[in-house]
Amino acid sequence: MILGITPNIKTHKTSMPKCSNNVASPLNKRCLTADTVSFTGNKGKLVGKATNTFEDLFKDYYEEVLPQREIMGRRFVNALKSVAEELKEFGFEFPKAIEDKAVKGQEAYIDKWRRSGSRPMDSVRSTLYNKNLYDLNLILTKLLPAMEDNGYKLLLVPEERTGRRVKNWMLDLDFRLKDIAPEMIAKLPPEIQKCISKPQKSGYEDIQMRFVDTTLKPKDRIPQELIILFGENYSKAKNDEHYYVYEITRDLKDKLSVSQIESPQMHSHEKRIQDNIKILRDLLNNTISKPLYINAKAQDFYGEEPTLPVGLSKAQVSALTGLMEGIRSRIVLYYKAELDKLKNASLVEEVEKLLSTAQKSSEKTDKTVSISEVLESNEQLIENLKKQRNEDLKIVKDAQKRLMETIEKFGEKD
Repeated sequence: MILGITPNIKTHKTSMPKCSNNVASPLNKRCLTADTVSFTGNKGKLVGKATNTFEDLFKDYYEEVLPQREIMGRRFVNALKSVAEELKEFGFEFPKAIEDKAVKGQEAYIDKWRRSGSRPMDSVRSTLYNKNLYDLNLILTKLLPAMEDNGYKLLLVPEERTGRRVKNWMLDLDFRLKDIAPEMIAKLPPEIQKCISKPQKSGYEDIQMRFVDTTLKPKDRIPQELIILFGENYSKAKNDEHYYVYEITRDLKDKLSVSQIESPQMHSHEKRIQDNIKILRDLLNNTISKPLYINAKAQDFYGEEPTLPVGLSKAQVSALTGLMEGIRSRIVLYYKAELDKLKNASLVEEVEKLLSTAQKSSEKTDKTVSISEVLESNEQLIENLKKQRNEDLKIVKDAQKRLMETIEKFGEKD
């Protein structure tokens, strides 16, 4: 039975702070040198070259901050262990298996940075269990005050901006739960109601929040993430689903360059690729992800045995392998078409017309730019496109390999 929410919430502990003590300082920005095409007219500088790769800068930064993050991680874990012990009677539990895993690993950190385009907000993170996740009162009147007693306040994040000025702030708190009744939400303070969202499409539910350590100087504070799950079974389901489903669909959706093309034309190669990825994701979610999470929730929350089958029929296995092969073959066709466009001989004529028109109209044009330099730039674009194609094909190859592991584990056996 889902527990009701006690109305006497201590809002003074969760209301919006008037000071900026729990606003993390901005992460130091570094300028990343990228390959560029620059029409400067200076010979030899039409196509620039990066002095450092993104990968080098990511690794350098990670190694530079790792000792500090490890110190933060140990203190965060110790605080969570203390809070869990203090609130044991309310169902909170710290999973000992993750005690030494509070700092995100280098590979996962760099991968997330590369995909998101900004530094990860969860470089220091940990987990608690509590089967009564729907009793939000436990979070608001027990957990948050206990964390504050240990020096941790909820992070504030911008909700609305006017130019560069932050107009409104909100708590970095997210209840990603399925069964919170509207009448329960209505009893919450307005700033907490904003924190109610929905589970993931995979069926995954949790409570996420980020803290700042107020014992540190403001310039040294970074977000430290806490995830609360129903229990050990749910945590295992999360790990299995992450490996056998999420990482496959995430790589196809977020890493493939072709996946990032917005509003592709109907029946184009890129549209077919994106459609295949969506169908593949939905099929894996419905046959593996959702049953895994429903069964685990039944065990941890309801205390019942799992009842839903988790697996792939032979027809579904065939569909998945066909979808993946379709993605691979369409990528080959997409890049062939794009390379053919760049290799088109009419490009020379178009460049001549553009340069001639600009000079005649007395526009400010760098007249030292020659056709040969433009063609050199075009050759560089061709090489970059080939490199991008090879990277996309490698991503698909790795995803195919991972999919075979999923089929081996969950596929119907003869």
